[in-house]
Amino acid sequence: MNIEQILSLSEDKWLAELQVDTVERNVQDNLSYYNGQHPILTDPSRADYSIEKWAIDEQTGQPKINPQTGAKVRGESEQIKRTRLILHYQKQIVDTAVGMCVGSPVTLILNSSNEPGHEEAFAVLVDQWRNKTRLDSFNKTMSRALFVESKCAEVLFIDPNDLEKDIKVKLFSKKNGDDIWAHFDDDGRMDALTRVFTRRDLIEGEPEDVQVTQIWTSKAIYEAIGEGFFEEKKNPYDKNPIVYYDQETPEWDIVTDLISKQETVRSRNSDVNKRVGNPNVVVQGELVDMPDVEQDVKVFTAKPTTDAEGKSIQSDVKYLQLEGAHEAIDKEIEQDKQDMYKLTWPDLSFLRDSIKTGALSGTAIKLMFTDSFVKIGNKKEVFEDFSRRVSVMKRMLAVSRGSDVFNQLNVSVEFNSILPENVAEMTDTLATAVQSGITSQENAVAHSSINFGNPNVLAQINMERGLDAGTA
Repeated sequence: MNIEQILSLSEDKWLAELQVDTVERNVQDNLSYYNGQHPILTDPSRADYSIEKWAIDEQTGQPKINPQTGAKVRGESEQIKRTRLILHYQKQIVDTAVGMCVGSPVTLILNSSNEPGHEEAFAVLVDQWRNKTRLDSFNKTMSRALFVESKCAEVLFIDPNDLEKDIKVKLFSKKNGDDIWAHFDDDGRMDALTRVFTRRDLIEGEPEDVQVTQIWTSKAIYEAIGEGFFEEKKNPYDKNPIVYYDQETPEWDIVTDLISKQETVRSRNSDVNKRVGNPNVVVQGELVDMPDVEQDVKVFTAKPTTDAEGKSIQSDVKYLQLEGAHEAIDKEIEQDKQDMYKLTWPDLSFLRDSIKTGALSGTAIKLMFTDSFVKIGNKKEVFEDFSRRVSVMKRMLAVSRGSDVFNQLNVSVEFNSILPENVAEMTDTLATAVQSGITSQENAVAHSSINFGNPNVLAQINMERGLDAGTA
């Protein structure tokens, strides 16, 4: 069903049709895991435990003896805390994904520059994107929400009290207190978004938290407070101002088991180092007292005794050391880390020394990140909705400025890499392409990284040459 058919039903049936997610996921679980709530914290095998200790006679400093049985008296148990190490690989994976995908501002390209008024209207659109809405910065916030929660949405709007009529943007995400469901028609196009959130309102003169349900469509926005009826507010743009982003799983999902494995191995290894990594002192003879497990240097107290044949065994002091290195564990940990970076996003730290010494050119670095560019290419399927964002902004500008030329703009979005590139090589290549007739000067200027996507550079160049814009 499409949204018009759903809204033709009685109101009590709307949400049953709209609050449906085609992907099985728990957004709150994703957010909790990202914030460090990992399974190891509740793993029974990593629970704390206790060991029994002898009761100590305060006068002699020796274990108390039961006069009836002659046995040592048990004292209070010692509580032993097991290490439960949280490795925040998920944050590194998300941060790298955000940086690789949208760390560099996208480039807006005007494909209809020859049409009257298009360059001027395009300059307004770029200004709204870059400076008013600050979407290049917002892209990072939005992408982080998407990669963590696996779905989010943005709403573009113009404050009616803003005399400049600048476009603004707001993020709908679980972290921000929003539960959202997108609805798609039979052709797979999103035609509605349902949002449920809590808002502080005045109820009968008293401040109170109330649940608000909104349904956003191209025709209107419907809002209900608590269990009340929906009120309709007309959408002045005749276009849904919502842009919805979705992926089936959080960015680290495929390596969740590897992260848990690393946390368990390293937690156990930490406990081993804590117990036996420091020297253990053994005094040969009859054991008098157990050492404190938490001591850095553990002393086992003993006294002379006799063996099975009645021969005397004198006390002796020895150091116990753990024989053998941890090569196998270290190798396993390193292999797991390599697998995690192969399956998600690369560890960028290894580039530091190479870049400092100038050992790698921009081209060489890009070749090393071939797998990453494949992932970025796949992510563009998710970020195709940037084109929808442009479409919504064009419509808002057309209505608020009273000019249909914004609707006629043919604009595409180009993603840029954060990896360093050899600007001189790229400039030489573009210059050669222009001289050879392979591309136009306008296209070369648009693709030059030193211009930062400024649509007016070619006009400025022509002006400096004393030419009219567009005649070069």
